[in-house]
Amino acid sequence: MTDLAEQIIEMMQKASSMEPELDTLGMYFYLDVNGVCGSGAGSFLWFDDREEFLQMARYVCWMFPSYTGEYDEDLLVENGRIIDAYLQDQISLDEARAQINELMAGLVQVPWWGTIKDMLKGQEEFSAETRETFWEMIEEMRQDCEFEEGDFEYDIEITSKDMPIPETLADEFRAWLVSHFEA
Repeated sequence: MTDLAEQIIEMMQKASSMEPELDTLGMYFYLDVNGVCGSGAGSFLWFDDREEFLQMARYVCWMFPSYTGEYDEDLLVENGRIIDAYLQDQISLDEARAQINELMAGLVQVPWWGTIKDMLKGQEEFSAETRETFWEMIEEMRQDCEFEEGDFEYDIEITSKDMPIPETLADEFRAWLVSHFEA
C-alpha cells in the first residue's frame, strides 16, 4: 500500500498548487486531530476534472496516516464504498461528504467541496463563513481608505455578512480565496 500512499501524496501536491478557475472542482479539508498534532490546519485542493476530484474523494481518508503512523486499509475500503454509492446515485455528493466526515472523525474533515462558483451563493456553513470573511475584508478596505463616492470598485451595499457574492465580484472573490488560504 506504500505505492498508493505515495500516489495520494503526489495527487495532493498537484492539487494544492493548482490555480483554480470559477468552475474548477475543489475541496477544503482540515486536520481533525489533537491540537499538538496540528488540529485545524487545513487547505484547499483543486482538480483538473471530475475524475481527479472523485479519485481524491475516494482516498481522502489516506491523505494523512493516523496518529499511529499506519494507514488503515479498512478505512480506505469504507471510504471507497461511500464514493461508489455516490457514483451509483444512491446518495448525493453532500451525503457522501457527510458520511466520509463521520467515518474520518478524529483524523481529517472535509467541510466543503464543489466549485468556487458554488461557493458564491452556497448555503452550507463553510461557504457562508468564507463569504463572511470576504465581506469583512471589503469593509476593512472601505474603512482604511478614503474614497470619493462611486470610486470604490467594491461599492456594494452589504446587507448581511454571508450574503452571496455577485457575479461582478466573482473573479475578485476567487483571487482572494486563493491568496487567503495559501499554504
